[in-house]
Amino acid sequence: MFCAAEVTATPVKTGAVPQGWQEFYLGDVILHLNVPIYGTKQAGACFYITFEENIKEKNYERSKADHCPYFVWRDGRLLLCMLWVNDLLVLGKSNDVKQIQQDLKVSFTCKWEGPLKEYVGSKIDSSRNENGLGKVKFTQLVLVQKLQDKFNLTGGRKPKTLVAPGLELVKGDGSNDLHGERVKMYQSGIAICMFVMQWSRPDIYNATRALSRHMSAPLTIHNEALKRSMKYVVATKNRGLVLSPNASLDRSKDYEFCIHGQSYS
Repeated sequence: MFCAAEVTATPVKTGAVPQGWQEFYLGDVILHLNVPIYGTKQAGACFYITFEENIKEKNYERSKADHCPYFVWRDGRLLLCMLWVNDLLVLGKSNDVKQIQQDLKVSFTCKWEGPLKEYVGSKIDSSRNENGLGKVKFTQLVLVQKLQDKFNLTGGRKPKTLVAPGLELVKGDGSNDLHGERVKMYQSGIAICMFVMQWSRPDIYNATRALSRHMSAPLTIHNEALKRSMKYVVATKNRGLVLSPNASLDRSKDYEFCIHGQSYS
């Protein structure tokens, strides 16, 4: 899809022929870039501009809260189209999804992957009850397995809580007892936990945030706390983020969101 975009800014030139193209360009050659090449700094911006121009021509609106989602209402039904680099996630009724496929084929060459089962590293399980209301669950089993293998989290007692009761994490006094590779492993563990918390495990958010404050100079106590948190995530790997609305969307009403029994307007 990137090749369908145009370079809209000042023409981009390069003084060297890209690797693998030397046999086609002999001598000193300057290339004038007319379309973005995947991997260049301009590619994403140029594609985004081209995509937005095309999608708005078909009466889709861009979300005011985020520049990635686009939506359109058709006979009271909401159709969502979310852009992630050059990947598209389309949510809506079957016929509406087919329509957006036709809309995009006019300007782009697309490969459709079928029903949504996985997205950005998350496994997605969806179902619908007898009333037509859907439920979606996000898990990251592959990433959790990577966490288990990389940090050797097999064996031992499985923690029943994410953090040890009464634990207080204090900043190091400069006499750090973790160095070199152990610091890198701590930082790597935090990075994986941060990705997991964003996509499927909001329940580990506070613990991960607290541990991330010590990434530059972690102590053994911080490392042990991180290991406990990771073992808890592995032990509860089938838990995930569940979206389960109890009513169909009605554009004429305001809605409340309920989290652990507490309502928010």
